[in-house]
Amino acid sequence: MNLKYRPEIDGLRAIAVAAVVLYHSELKIYGHDLFKGGFIGVDIFFVISGYLISSIIFKEIYSTGSFSFVYFYQRRVRRIIPVLLSVIFVSIIIGWFVLLPSELLNFSKSAISSIFFGSNFYFHYTGLQYGAVDGMYQPLLHTWSLSVEEQYYILFPLILFFGFKFIKKNFYQILFILFFASLIFAQFGAQNYPSSNFYFIHSRIWELLAGTLIAYFEIEKFKKSKNEILANLFTLIGIILIIHSIVYFEDTMLHPSIYTISPIFGTCLIIWFADKNQFITKILSSRPFVWTGLISYSLYLWHYPAFAFARINNIFHGEVSTKILLGISILAISILSYFFIEKPFRDKNINFKKIFVILISKIIIILTILIYIFQNNGVESRLKSFVLNEYDIDFSKKILNKNKNDQKIKLVFFGDSTIATLADYVDENYHNEIDVINLTSRGCLFMRNFYLERLELKNKFKKDDKCDEKANKKRLQTIKNLKDFYIIYGGMMPVALTGKYFNNIELNQIRDEKTKKYLDTKLDAKRRFVTDSNIKIAEDVIDTINYLSDQSNKLYLIYPFPELGFNPNTVRGIKKIKETKSLTISQDLYLNRINSTEQIYQKTKRNDKIKDIHPKNIFCNFNNRCISTNKNIVLFSDDTHLNTFGASLVINKIIEDLNLSY
Repeated sequence: MNLKYRPEIDGLRAIAVAAVVLYHSELKIYGHDLFKGGFIGVDIFFVISGYLISSIIFKEIYSTGSFSFVYFYQRRVRRIIPVLLSVIFVSIIIGWFVLLPSELLNFSKSAISSIFFGSNFYFHYTGLQYGAVDGMYQPLLHTWSLSVEEQYYILFPLILFFGFKFIKKNFYQILFILFFASLIFAQFGAQNYPSSNFYFIHSRIWELLAGTLIAYFEIEKFKKSKNEILANLFTLIGIILIIHSIVYFEDTMLHPSIYTISPIFGTCLIIWFADKNQFITKILSSRPFVWTGLISYSLYLWHYPAFAFARINNIFHGEVSTKILLGISILAISILSYFFIEKPFRDKNINFKKIFVILISKIIIILTILIYIFQNNGVESRLKSFVLNEYDIDFSKKILNKNKNDQKIKLVFFGDSTIATLADYVDENYHNEIDVINLTSRGCLFMRNFYLERLELKNKFKKDDKCDEKANKKRLQTIKNLKDFYIIYGGMMPVALTGKYFNNIELNQIRDEKTKKYLDTKLDAKRRFVTDSNIKIAEDVIDTINYLSDQSNKLYLIYPFPELGFNPNTVRGIKKIKETKSLTISQDLYLNRINSTEQIYQKTKRNDKIKDIHPKNIFCNFNNRCISTNKNIVLFSDDTHLNTFGASLVINKIIEDLNLSY
């Protein structure tokens, strides 16, 4: 039984996909992110999918007394698989030319998991946070939502069929129980297990079931209200709830959770109350909305790898014009994909056996390429045109030599986000041996008498409440309540002293003027350290370090890490790697950058209670270069912060010293 076509549903799809694309584009207008809640578009898709799929099942059972599972899954295959395989295949080709071997291996794993609709599990278990910086460079990260939908399509038709057919009278009660159980799981998971809560189906079922419940009541229980005033009011409320979510939600919020009810309820209101004579429905049913909705699946699948590869090749600057051009290109590709891939494969006149053979052949070809990549360790031979850094660096985890019955060692971390990465590494890898007290904060170089101000508006600074006098006193009070602890102290001192980020003048020699001009505007750190006393930063840093060392068993003084002037995770195109001298920077430039910091640190108490940890001895001294990769292992998560591998090299030095002093 065919469903009656509802153009406003395509209009809703248009809003959902536009929100997601704009969110992933990181488009800012006058410095403000107007679509910071655009990720909610995926949740809108879930409601629509739940409604449409359930409507198909319910209406076929209602009209025929039976349901063709074979035909249902054939339709899903025709709809989902062809474009997905095309996106994966094209991404493999592009990745072949721009990804480092280790990254091509990771991409291949995500591709295989996407083909078999398990990418939500893959990205969860690899620790990739959706919306985080690292995720922006994963071409297939967005397929997690497709995996959730397909898992729903595999599982729920059976439940819906048998439930609706054999316990039809009270079936809606079961749906409500599942709905609220999933919502409770989502709220609990958002607070305690945010990653699995985001990626796994158990906390998403309620969103799909919201659409299912509408489909059920539409066919079985209630008739829609004929009160035009109420219908217009509720569709207006629905669109307001959706727009409010897109504009005001943030990816730092608990999600999915009870907060997510707002856009889900708004979507449900529109689906239930929409009528062709209403103002909102007419807008959603207009040609631009409908056409965008029709290509929404292709647009969703193509946009993310396009953005990811643009970032990887360092052509995705913050310039609005660049993003608009890329957006137009993605739109054109999506239109072509709709007409030349989606529509032909969905043509009922083409025998499904023929389509099945074509799709299986494509899967075999793709899997063959991916297996070849695995067998050849990312195919390093692709990169013969330049030499990767291959030094004898020990990445193995150092063991802390202490008895099982001994109390945990307490490590207290003071500093900004560059030190927070060290705290995270220790917490993850030494949680049985070390208690981590993380007193770091983004941009907050800890000083006893200074507090941080950030530039909010033009020439207007505002105190950072996580790095003001009250926050700093709270940090000091924390260590006063501790006994027998060690301190890790450090941060981006050059930024605090100059107010500027690192300018890689070596790399500037081969940059075009437009790029240099753009990057110059990004050097201002837009923050400053302020004091109400007459003390200078240098004096306060010395005083702070001496004070902290007196309070603790020992203080590990971390000198500033190299700032690269490029992101080794994005400058992966072979040409770009050549330009950055195989992803290294001049050691002389680095040492000149931290010269003032070294002078300050050397004026602290030079005794056994202060141990210098200098990144120069870890990342530099390689032919007068400082490296950001080694044997295809990237050491930085961006141009400034270490990743897990880089952090391990620093922490190993501390563990070695702890073993001597413990």
